[in-house]
Amino acid sequence: LAAEALKNHPLAVDALVTQLASVKERSAAEVVTTALSGHHDRIKKTHIEKLSNRALSAIEANDPAAEVLVPWVRSLNHEAFRSLATLGAERHQRAGRYREATRLLSQVLRDADAKTKFAYFLCDWKMASRSPVIGMRMGDAALRVLSELLYDRKFDASKAIRGERAFSPVDLFTIAFAFSDGGSEERLFARDLLKHIVKKFGRSKVAKHAKNKLRLLTTNAPKAETEAADGDL
Repeated sequence: LAAEALKNHPLAVDALVTQLASVKERSAAEVVTTALSGHHDRIKKTHIEKLSNRALSAIEANDPAAEVLVPWVRSLNHEAFRSLATLGAERHQRAGRYREATRLLSQVLRDADAKTKFAYFLCDWKMASRSPVIGMRMGDAALRVLSELLYDRKFDASKAIRGERAFSPVDLFTIAFAFSDGGSEERLFARDLLKHIVKKFGRSKVAKHAKNKLRLLTTNAPKAETEAADGDL
């Protein structure tokens, strides 16, 4: 049966959900979601889970239908969708599939908690290499999210990064460099990471770069910042 013919049929929900779970094109998804719009009170938890999983697979496959499926499933139960998206992203992250994880996390980033934001930062960062250049935070989605986390008093971004094995010494230096020209909070964060690099990777080339950058930061920093920094080299 065509989706439009099922729009007002009280027993059509199962058929429409099954149909929606199989579409790949945006236009087809629009037709079926329109037909389902008259059945909100008949949509069950199992339907929501099925459609949420379909929306997530559409995101991962970059199907055009995702543009319709995602907002529609969110409107049914945002929390259920967010939970499934987060779990799916965790699986991809553990397997090193950072691009797939980033796609899922980007759909729940707007009102995400600090842990989810950090996961997005990590996965987006690991998708592509970056070079330490002045102004690199401009236009970088991962660094914008990390900037937000620096001002979250309930989340220790520096500790989270220092404890994450996915970040190489070069990653750590590049992240520190990106914030070394920021405000007071950003520079304190940068110094913290640079000190960590020097301490943990002391004989490496990147540690030498970190030590030089740290010396410049300390020399040019206001007295209050140097007093706030933890410990000495």
